[in-house]
Amino acid sequence: MAEVIGIVSSGIAIAQLAGSVGAVAIKLSGLWQEVKDVPETIQYIMNHLSILGTIVNEMETIGNNNSLHDSAAGQPHRPSPSPLAIQQCQMACKDLENLVRDLSVDIESSRKRKRLMGKVAVVLKKDTLANYEMRLQSSVQLLSLAHQVYTTSTV
Repeated sequence: MAEVIGIVSSGIAIAQLAGSVGAVAIKLSGLWQEVKDVPETIQYIMNHLSILGTIVNEMETIGNNNSLHDSAAGQPHRPSPSPLAIQQCQMACKDLENLVRDLSVDIESSRKRKRLMGKVAVVLKKDTLANYEMRLQSSVQLLSLAHQVYTTSTV
């Protein structure tokens, strides 16, 4: 009877070990896929920041031109999209851009090992990257709201 219990407990221990190894293999596979996707993710973020930066700069230019045009024409000043919202959006863009550039330096290295370690660093800092992206998204929402208020006030 004791031998049967020993055999059963050994079987259970082996099954648990196999399950643990399987779970680790799945996690490693997912991590490796994230590491392989890092260059595309970084490129997407940089393209997004470039487009957003152009839009924000254009909004700032339009707001400044409207102020100058109104004062030169002797018309009452129309409010421009909130300079604070524009400034916050520009700061969030700059912070995320700096983080992405810092992370991409190693990814673009000519040495294979350094590229791999850079990709792993990006994956490990994905929470920080997500936090900066959330800050940028919040700033874009504020800028959108400021633009809506500006549009409503000019109609």
